[in-house]
Amino acid sequence: MERFKWLSKKLVSGALVMVMLAATASIELGTGLMAAASNPPDTEWEQTYGGSDSEYAYSVQQTSDGGYIVAGETGSYGAGIRDFYLVKTDASGNLEWQQTYGGSDVDSARSVQQTADGGYIMAGITLSYGAGYADCYLVKTDASGNMEWQQTFGGSNNDYARAVQQTSDGGYIVAGETGSYGAGKSDFYLVKTDASGNLEWQRTYGGSADDYGYSAQQTSDGGYVMAGITISYADVNGDFYVVKTDASGNVEWEKTYGENNDNLGYSIQQTSDGGYIVAGQTANYSANWFGVYLVKTDAVGDMEWDSTFAGDDYDDAYSVQQTADGGYIVAGVTWSNSAGEGDCYLVKTDASGNMEWEKTIGDVGYEYAWAVKQTVDGGYIVAGETSSYGAGAEDVYLVKVGPWINTPVGANVTVSLESGTVTFPDVLESGTTTMTTSTENPVDPTPSDFYVIEGKFIEITTTASYGGLITVGISYDETQVSNEASLRLFHWNGSAWEDVTTSVDTVGNIVYGQVTSLSPFFIGEPAVAPVADAGGPYLTQVGYSVGLDGSASYHPSGTIESYDWSFGDNATGSGVIVSHTYTDVGIYGVNLTVTDSLGVQSSDTTMAVVYDPEAGSATGGGWFWSAKGNLKRDLESEGKATFGFVVKYKQGAAAGNLEFQYHVGDINLKSADIAWLVVSSSNVNFQGEGTINGEGLYTFRVLAKDGDKAGGQPDEFTIRIWQGTDTEADPIYQAIHAELGGGNIIIHNN
Repeated sequence: MERFKWLSKKLVSGALVMVMLAATASIELGTGLMAAASNPPDTEWEQTYGGSDSEYAYSVQQTSDGGYIVAGETGSYGAGIRDFYLVKTDASGNLEWQQTYGGSDVDSARSVQQTADGGYIMAGITLSYGAGYADCYLVKTDASGNMEWQQTFGGSNNDYARAVQQTSDGGYIVAGETGSYGAGKSDFYLVKTDASGNLEWQRTYGGSADDYGYSAQQTSDGGYVMAGITISYADVNGDFYVVKTDASGNVEWEKTYGENNDNLGYSIQQTSDGGYIVAGQTANYSANWFGVYLVKTDAVGDMEWDSTFAGDDYDDAYSVQQTADGGYIVAGVTWSNSAGEGDCYLVKTDASGNMEWEKTIGDVGYEYAWAVKQTVDGGYIVAGETSSYGAGAEDVYLVKVGPWINTPVGANVTVSLESGTVTFPDVLESGTTTMTTSTENPVDPTPSDFYVIEGKFIEITTTASYGGLITVGISYDETQVSNEASLRLFHWNGSAWEDVTTSVDTVGNIVYGQVTSLSPFFIGEPAVAPVADAGGPYLTQVGYSVGLDGSASYHPSGTIESYDWSFGDNATGSGVIVSHTYTDVGIYGVNLTVTDSLGVQSSDTTMAVVYDPEAGSATGGGWFWSAKGNLKRDLESEGKATFGFVVKYKQGAAAGNLEFQYHVGDINLKSADIAWLVVSSSNVNFQGEGTINGEGLYTFRVLAKDGDKAGGQPDEFTIRIWQGTDTEADPIYQAIHAELGGGNIIIHNN
């Protein structure tokens, strides 16, 4: 396992020198090699820092003032053979200050982060202090790099720290490896401290052989994730090893990745979807190449995809970060595409791990990129080492790369992206065009007669300046579509979803449309909706269970997956047939929503009439002015309307009679029966059937209010009349909350 030694530390021989030893296994890799990609972004500037000896940078971060903080090690300055080396620059990479930390032996900083107080936290390795030959070394500084405190962690053997992060409680999480504790020769080592660096707990993870920890971060659930290399659990010589813990460092799950190869994991980050991206190296000894290896997992560590980027020599990745467009930026080293003895290597991928561009940086010597971060301008900052430039044998190397420009100035510029294409008729100023996919609707609800293919919304943005009508093509999965020719491309125009479709390519599986501006899109297929039937109306006594039946619902061409009820009293239920108990009398609107396997929904409403046979009776008689619009066949008619009613419960059933007359409209309604009755403290509701002018079948529903019982308000009378028995249809006559001009309404309590 000597092959891994250079990954753990650089050997000391006056200065630290990189040595990579030969590998011995012979294995095959079945993944693809270097992919074709677009032109990479330009280098904006590059800077070196150091003296006459050797300096290396392993970590970089953009600071709150727009500058950069860089951490590594120096042999030119400081108190010992090697010291922690901290460099602060402005936004252009100009040196603002530099500091060293350490003792008389070797001290190497591997990770730095700006802290909430504006200072910095560094973690690395010390041979100058501690209990063993090498210990974890933690240094906290103020905003000017002045040391505030330092701590060491470890036992009598070798212990290394390679990652540090300030945690949500103001403390720190430190990750690396230990030879002093654990189950094997070397184990993952996770240390949690308070805000002053005092140990709160420490944990080890791994098996009986060697396991090396390289990267860690606090996760969104307050726990931690750690990545590195395992020999203990590897198929052959080494595998990616990821351990997820809770907030106390207890293992929740652990996974390995890679088959029949050396697979060396160096960097991990939690992604915006709650999963993880891991970067490192994979090898194919029979083909004699080493390649960048990228693994994407879900939230529980199950692999979603992996990607390999390799030439014909040695290529490696040491740092990965998710970018603002949902893709990933990877930094490392390449000999396959090197101008000298190895160059800094950047790979940018889309959200699915497909290469968008690659870039090498360097000259006739060697250059390594140990860390990369996306900057606030959309570009990238890269930190590492160079032997081609600078004052010494090797110097700290800081490179600023600009944002990716994939939309150049010109006419009829087509940008090909993961989920489709965008064609600009006239690009006036170059920029970057991106296309990201989400399952969350970013704006208003979509048209009800279309469902969203795969539930995906496509957000297209560009920083380019352009003119003319843009042609957008969005790809689709034909296996998720019933009728490809019926597909439509919808675009959010700022106020509504608009169908902008111009054509459907059923061979290439792309729907095209034209727009004047870019914003969210989705592909829709005409929805064959299920048909909801809530049954009812339901009549039930208060305090008794009533069954509600949605079994008459159906789907013309699919399957109903769910039945969701709203009972009208702030209670809900689910199922084809449900039961519910109402605790108060009243007339409740019941809603049933059915959903099919594609997420298409339909709803139906009905009524639950809840009565109390012990509640009492009601009588009323009088007149009100029937306003214009009440009579649907003559909206201009108005005049006096009279009514009279007596309703009550008789042997537990509703009984009574109603007479209503509106002479101007030639309406003389007389009841034949009362179907249901609800009496409350100040209102009476009842429904029945009758005739008009002695003929036909009509349904009526009355709501009458006793104003005295309602606190001294006017008496009111509401009536709706339907021809036939369909109360979902438009009524032929309705008067709503009409105040009485004479007469009264009386609720009689038992």
